[in-house]
Amino acid sequence: MASEVGWILDVYTEGNQAFIWIRTEDGKVIKLRDHYHPSLYILPKTCEDGERLLFTLQNQSGVMEAAWVEKYINLRVEKKRRLIHAVVEDTSAYRQIVEALKRQEQVMELFNIDLLHLQQYLFTGLQIEPTSNVTFLHDSNGLLSEIRKVDEYSPISLW
Repeated sequence: MASEVGWILDVYTEGNQAFIWIRTEDGKVIKLRDHYHPSLYILPKTCEDGERLLFTLQNQSGVMEAAWVEKYINLRVEKKRRLIHAVVEDTSAYRQIVEALKRQEQVMELFNIDLLHLQQYLFTGLQIEPTSNVTFLHDSNGLLSEIRKVDEYSPISLW
């Protein structure tokens, strides 16, 4: 396992993987891979509709996980709503599932479907913005195992 320090240059997603380009302190540019599974949130019209949707999603090809969660859906309303969070295998299955859900009459609203996969990976997976200084661990095949943002005002600590 290699431990290095560098800056995130670029990120993109493809299928069920994210690719991260990093320039290390010594000037090398390396490409790392990470797992990526897109997700979305579903607000059903009723609780009964939600239970039916949840059962369908849990048995749907391409869906890795589906479960009830509590989330805010509006900045003006301080009450969490009960939503279904669905995690999908890859970007192609995601497109198919979103299109199928748009046609379901039990669905009141879908959330996070307007985010690009790159944004979804950055905001929910990596949780580190591009150009950030990071410390990271990866294997010899370029598979990312851990990454942390480095506070630019603190000394860098490697694992």
